[in-house]
Amino acid sequence: MCNLFAPGLFNLLIDNSAWLFPAYLNSFRTVSYRIGGRIIQLYFDYLIKNNGAIDKNIYYLPYLYNTLGTECNLIIYQGINDNQKL
Repeated sequence: MCNLFAPGLFNLLIDNSAWLFPAYLNSFRTVSYRIGGRIIQLYFDYLIKNNGAIDKNIYYLPYLYNTLGTECNLIIYQGINDNQKL
């Protein structure tokens, strides 16, 4: 998104726990915590998910970079269980 609003400002972006497309735009996000002998599970339903007025492609990184033609390099670290902290 940084390069969308300021093209050419960055030539390298490092993103921890990045998404090519944010999953929360299509489904609930859940986070689980263990506190003592109990599991607390939180559900997040973001308002943007139900907003039909936006073009969700602007949140899809390959679409953004093909559209912008930017020269910025991305280093992205992704986890397989970023939403779970049990």
